[in-house]
Amino acid sequence: MSPNAGSILNATLVVILICILILLVIISIFSKTMISRIYKLNMLMKRVERGELDLRVHSAFKDEIGELTNGFGHMLIRLNELIDESYRSKIVQKEAEMKALQWQINPHFLYNTLSFINWQALRRDAHDISHVVTAMAKFYRTALNRGNNIISVREELDNIRSYIEIIQAMNEYSFDVVYDIDERVCRYDTINLILQPLAENAVKHGINQKTEGRGRLIVSAHLGDGVIRFSVEDNGPGMPPETAESILTRQSAGYGLKNVNERLHLLFGAEYGLSIHSRQGAGTAMAVTIPQYRQDSGS
Repeated sequence: MSPNAGSILNATLVVILICILILLVIISIFSKTMISRIYKLNMLMKRVERGELDLRVHSAFKDEIGELTNGFGHMLIRLNELIDESYRSKIVQKEAEMKALQWQINPHFLYNTLSFINWQALRRDAHDISHVVTAMAKFYRTALNRGNNIISVREELDNIRSYIEIIQAMNEYSFDVVYDIDERVCRYDTINLILQPLAENAVKHGINQKTEGRGRLIVSAHLGDGVIRFSVEDNGPGMPPETAESILTRQSAGYGLKNVNERLHLLFGAEYGLSIHSRQGAGTAMAVTIPQYRQDSGS
């Protein structure tokens, strides 16, 4: 081997060694950078595991670790949103439970007061007052239902009868009422106070708006194919189609039809609920459709 060839070989080996060293340094730096980022992400996960949910996790890198870090950050944001929603839901639930407890306590005074008024009315032979007070006591006993949301269909029908009796007395019996009830519906259960708002709207916006003739209210309940259909119909002036459509989405000052429809959707599903059919000059029919539901069987 010539001296020049040996020198070239030595120089080549030196260059190779230098390249290997540089490559090892680059690999070491790159590995430490990657490992440190993974280690940092791991530390953030441990902090979240310990309950530090208010962390803000973000990476400016666009590689796999950066995407993993940003994905974890987005997951943490969504987790906080869900926890906040759950917390607010718990607060609403506790407030509802407190109101239900209050409703269970308050009726005792109400019933005692109504009983006293009824007794005084009977002593004075004021049977019309006694009749209204008795209807009111029956209405509130069913409506409050010891804070329970579910009652039998029979009780709900008794409730609307009592309410209509009160309204008739207040209107000096200026309108008639017809009941068309299939007794088979009474074996089922329903949400309380779904029919009273219908009767209230029918009298207020239908019968009381009549300018000619005597008002008439028709309350019906029938079984269908796996469902129960309630209907409250008046012979008032009716309303335009756009008004009928807006009633179910409009929030009224009191406990209105929108609330009834939302409660029905919440318990039974979107396929059930309230519908309104009205013709100007011919009256309005409000219908409630619910499944044939029994609380004890859950179906």
